[in-house]
Amino acid sequence: MKALAFLRVKGSLRLLAGVLIFSAVAFSQKAEFGFYHDFRITFVPKLRAENPLVTNDEILRRYAAMLKNEGVADTEIVRRTRLIQTERDLLESDYWNRFYTNSKANYNKAPNGFLTQIVEGRTPGVALDYGMGEGRNSILPGQARLGGVGI
Repeated sequence: MKALAFLRVKGSLRLLAGVLIFSAVAFSQKAEFGFYHDFRITFVPKLRAENPLVTNDEILRRYAAMLKNEGVADTEIVRRTRLIQTERDLLESDYWNRFYTNSKANYNKAPNGFLTQIVEGRTPGVALDYGMGEGRNSILPGQARLGGVGI
């Protein structure tokens, strides 16, 4: 009985950890990083298409000039360029958090067909999803009562 109670608590803790992690991802999106999407998806690729050897310093200089031409305040231009220079990892994390929590994001959310066949009819146990990527294949083992660990 004690072992069964332990397993229930352990499962509850996993669920709680999952909820907390998802909450942290969802709430880690910062409004002040909202500009980065257009910078990353539109501005930089356009410059790289024109000149594949363009330097990061030149990209920032041209970005600041574009913002100035659009009438963006100098303080905002300084803030954005400083963030790009010093907080690139945070900006990237925020970008991907927005991407994966956006219900309209265009990526494959369905589990792999081969995995679907392998999981079908398995007895409960543990599954290791090595190289899990987006995690789309981690949901199916959980639904089949296979505890999952993704790396």
